[in-house]
Amino acid sequence: MIMKKWITGICAIAFLCVFVLIQSCNRKNNFSIKVTFEQLDPTPLRLYLLTESDAILVDSVHLKEKPRARLEGKVEYASIYLLKFFNDQAIYLVIHPDDKISIEVNNSTDKITYYVKGSPDSRLIKELTDKQNIVLKTIDQLSMAWETSRSDSLMLKLIDSSYSALLKEYREYTRNFITSNPNSLATILALYQNFGRKSQPLFDKYDDLDVFDFVDSSLSILYPNTEAVKALNLEVTETKEQIRHKQLIEKRVVEGILLPELEATSLAGDTIKIDHEMNMHVLLLFWATWNAFSVEELLSVNSFVKGKKMDDIQIVTLSIDSSEEVLKKFIRENSVMLPVICDFNYWDSQYTEKYAVRRIPSTILTNKAGVIIAKDLFSNELIAKLKGIEE
Repeated sequence: MIMKKWITGICAIAFLCVFVLIQSCNRKNNFSIKVTFEQLDPTPLRLYLLTESDAILVDSVHLKEKPRARLEGKVEYASIYLLKFFNDQAIYLVIHPDDKISIEVNNSTDKITYYVKGSPDSRLIKELTDKQNIVLKTIDQLSMAWETSRSDSLMLKLIDSSYSALLKEYREYTRNFITSNPNSLATILALYQNFGRKSQPLFDKYDDLDVFDFVDSSLSILYPNTEAVKALNLEVTETKEQIRHKQLIEKRVVEGILLPELEATSLAGDTIKIDHEMNMHVLLLFWATWNAFSVEELLSVNSFVKGKKMDDIQIVTLSIDSSEEVLKKFIRENSVMLPVICDFNYWDSQYTEKYAVRRIPSTILTNKAGVIIAKDLFSNELIAKLKGIEE
């Protein structure tokens, strides 16, 4: 009888151990987020996992009686999430397996603020977001000043100078942010920021490859399975290969060499053909609506050609925009008369590769025989050159 009870007790203990083990496995890699609002928000909270191509809904909660909620999910490796709530307000989060995160949101005023506990990476994102908001406020002030000073050329130059200084300062801040936090996934969000409200990338993958490479080399070892890290690694690898390829092309697109010929259709539907039998100078201008400096060059040349025959030179502009709608709207609103060619492939454009363009604005000028005589002439120097050709 004693033996039977002993065996029964052993079996019960074994069962309990198995049960605990199963429950432990089920809880492994689970994370939770406790969100507390200052006041009740009728909008549902939605938590999304951000992948390279999509945002996947992980959990959703409606606040009914109390201004707090709990969201849960399971993650096998550190990933980037987006928490959305009232009026499409959003908080970016970096969530690791087993994280227990607490977020306090002050939504009692028009300017919503929040505080994060339990996630150092997410706190870094908040630091970055706070800085972004300060910069955006300054940009809005400069934009308003620009609108009210269109007829004052001196004031416009001062505003442009202020904008350039702000861009330089914020780029430096972000570089320091990245190098100071090499092991944080927050650096990926810092890397892919836009500057201002016109979707101008803060860092260019060609000109700033060192920054992309630093983030990639730092994170690829720590987070080899994180989608954002894998995507960055692929982009850096491809960019290095493209640069090597373009360096070979650059040897064929230099002063003293014939300009590669071109045949393409402009946005207006016209066939644009450039060959060595034209007996005309050719100017190629590379630009994009999201790059303020290249837009300035485009509008300067566009203004110069108004009312002129330009019989001795063919001017062609090549945009590296990715949105046809945005580009056509810009052309329409700014009365761009120059022919515009674009394949909407951004920096993967066949034209940037063909002419070894690594930054914008960029210009290439030929003589009447099609030989390149100058590259990257801008502003007054470019206009003076065009006047000389026209005369």
